[in-house]
Amino acid sequence: MKILFLTKGDEHTPSSRVRVYQIAEKLGQSHVILHNLSSPFLSLNPKRFQRFFNVIREVKRADIIYVHKSFFAFEIVILLLLQRKKLVYDLDDAEWIHMPLRSKLLAKRADRVFAGSHAIMEWAEKYNERVIFTPTVVRADVYKAHTVDHKKRPVTIGWIGQARPHYKIGNFKLIKNSLSELAKTNTQFRFVIIGSQDYPPLKNLFSKVPYEIVFVDSADWTLSDTSPSLIKEYNIQIGLMPLNDSPFNKAKCAYKAIEYMACGAVAVSSGVGEANYLIDDKKNGYLVRGNDEWSKVLSMLIDKEEERERVGALGQDKIGRLYSLENVAKLINEELQTLVK
Repeated sequence: MKILFLTKGDEHTPSSRVRVYQIAEKLGQSHVILHNLSSPFLSLNPKRFQRFFNVIREVKRADIIYVHKSFFAFEIVILLLLQRKKLVYDLDDAEWIHMPLRSKLLAKRADRVFAGSHAIMEWAEKYNERVIFTPTVVRADVYKAHTVDHKKRPVTIGWIGQARPHYKIGNFKLIKNSLSELAKTNTQFRFVIIGSQDYPPLKNLFSKVPYEIVFVDSADWTLSDTSPSLIKEYNIQIGLMPLNDSPFNKAKCAYKAIEYMACGAVAVSSGVGEANYLIDDKKNGYLVRGNDEWSKVLSMLIDKEEERERVGALGQDKIGRLYSLENVAKLINEELQTLVK
């Protein structure tokens, strides 16, 4: 079986890295990955024209076309719709908001739709009966080897990801005032932002705050142990996932919380979208339903070391059972084998 993966970007693109590159490696099947297919190919630019024919050549050679997201030139989408090969459409964001026609066409044409969240499943089932929940996953054993220490003081609250887009849609503003209120009660903690990208507006937002703040601007995200190594290095005992209640955020895959939980940290998330399926509130993590709840939940967790250890261990166990690369790659491989049969 030969698989042609078409994806948004290379290993430096977060969603491509976790939804395609690590899955492709784990499947162990013959495969080719093509990326950066969003610009028009049928143009006067010889390189783009040649790349279009490269795609055609690889499509002919493949048994399965595995399409991640909708960020493709329209002539690529037409090619995929017309060819007779088995087609898998993989989604981990609400692509239909930005590219409604391409997303709908691919969903209807696909032999399987792999959905990274329950909101994506709900959308895809309008167009396709063969929708399967395939959460965004981590190498659970690697993350477990970087389990955080809940006994260390001061307690570290953290956030990990690409900060710039989250700042622009207002996610950081959801927690800024709550952290300041928490510090004013003489509660000792520090706040670490991993992936701050040296972004001035973000740093200005957290300037002159009454608590210690640490910015980690960059890292080599292509390495499989970068995220857990940083979570462990800065000992993030409480991981935050603030999300505005928007249609796009409702479809996200809760990957930040998955990473925190995999390292034994306590995930505290807005009660938006996939977090409601991942986190069993007050058991293996905490869901915050209103802005005024952030400081209350964080204050309790900072004070109660045993609660952090209990919740962190249960969260880590759930990731190992249900959100590990090994288990989900096995599911995907079984579905692909069914297709080629």
